[in-house]
Amino acid sequence: MSEFLVGSVEAAREQLGLTEVFVGLIIVAIIGNAAEHSTAVLAALKNKMDLSLGIAIGSSLQIALFVTPVLLFASFLFGQPMDLEFSLPEIAAVALAVWIVAAISGDGECNWLEGVQLLSVYLIIAILFFFLPEPAHVQNGKSSTTSRSAISQTSPEPSGPRATPRRYIRDRAKLSDALFKV
Repeated sequence: MSEFLVGSVEAAREQLGLTEVFVGLIIVAIIGNAAEHSTAVLAALKNKMDLSLGIAIGSSLQIALFVTPVLLFASFLFGQPMDLEFSLPEIAAVALAVWIVAAISGDGECNWLEGVQLLSVYLIIAILFFFLPEPAHVQNGKSSTTSRSAISQTSPEPSGPRATPRRYIRDRAKLSDALFKV
């Protein structure tokens, strides 16, 4: 089912002219977590806010602390190493989301206005990523590894099959240490 979803989303993305970032962060997140969203909403309707909040936050934590590191290490096993490369708007959106959730859930109470605030922040982030242009390596039709090697050939750093620009993490051990510290 996941292959059908990804195939149909990719075709729709090309037809509608949406960016990969928008589709990945907004569309796939909504579709992929529909069961969790409905369970959280049903729990909230039954006035079980602790369960509802636990489902919503637990889902994000599961992706950040389990799925992402597993995919990162599995990419090495398949011979196509994956870098965790985030743009400034993506980092800002994650920081804003963490700050908003901490502010909303910190007092232990919730009301409809806080729910509207959360939905409006999500809408603002969706609008941001809708109008955010594709990265240069995606616009040129090159893969991320091709663009990184092209960048590394123009930089004064040594070039080669594993050379990367300065802004990328050079040592894979540092990356794994950073992931386990999170």
